[in-house]
Amino acid sequence: MKKIWSNYKQTIILLGALIIGAIVIFAFKYFSKELGEYNEKQENRNEIKTYEYTEEIRQKINMYDNANEIYFVEGRAKVTKDNKWGFVDTEGNVKVDVKYDKVYDFTKGIAKVIKDNKYGIVDMEGNMVAELIYDNIYPFVGDYAKV
Repeated sequence: MKKIWSNYKQTIILLGALIIGAIVIFAFKYFSKELGEYNEKQENRNEIKTYEYTEEIRQKINMYDNANEIYFVEGRAKVTKDNKWGFVDTEGNVKVDVKYDKVYDFTKGIAKVIKDNKYGIVDMEGNMVAELIYDNIYPFVGDYAKV
């Protein structure tokens, strides 16, 4: 009986060490930062990946009023010119026309936009997913949003 208990304790200790090791590896991969060419807010976290722009991208982005405050979410950055908002991609190309009164960050490939006090939703390429006809669009819960 004593030998069985000793083997049982060793097995528990070994399993605990494996579990802790797996947690450490997961945490390292999950929280490590990569380098690149732009800032990217991390979904569900307040981390921001910080990168340097190439000169070509910097020239494209410098035309916007918020050029010094740009960050990317899901590969798109909010930009403003003459009090109108839109989105550019990581290369500085316009993806959602700069024509909205307000835009929100992308979440799962869509973003809420406002024009003339009406709400709508656009996709990553600027296509209207929900037309600008709503008085409000509340945050999504799963696949649904209250309008």
